[in-house]
Amino acid sequence: MEELNKAKLQSILDSYSVGKIITTLILSEVIVYSDKEISLFRFLVETNQGIYIITFAPNDDLHGLWWNSDSADFASKLSIALKLKNAKMLLTNQGTNTVHKFDLRISVFTL
Repeated sequence: MEELNKAKLQSILDSYSVGKIITTLILSEVIVYSDKEISLFRFLVETNQGIYIITFAPNDDLHGLWWNSDSADFASKLSIALKLKNAKMLLTNQGTNTVHKFDLRISVFTL
């Protein structure tokens, strides 16, 4: 998996207008279940506007799950895999729940 550096993480967060990164922490990957097991990679990121989980997988891996779910169902499946209770999946500036960059399908949750 291509490593995301601070500049790439900031460019992802810019799609959500959630501020400038203060610090990041790489978290261990988790598995989301659909037709197959999908590894979700994740970062915990603190910005000057809050704390966020950035989760991602290669576009091809999450493509089926994303297309076969409505927005709420997709968010729910990721939340269960990430063990998030009260987190909210953010929408991008374009009104979508994922960003496609670096050949990854990326979702951001606010904590």
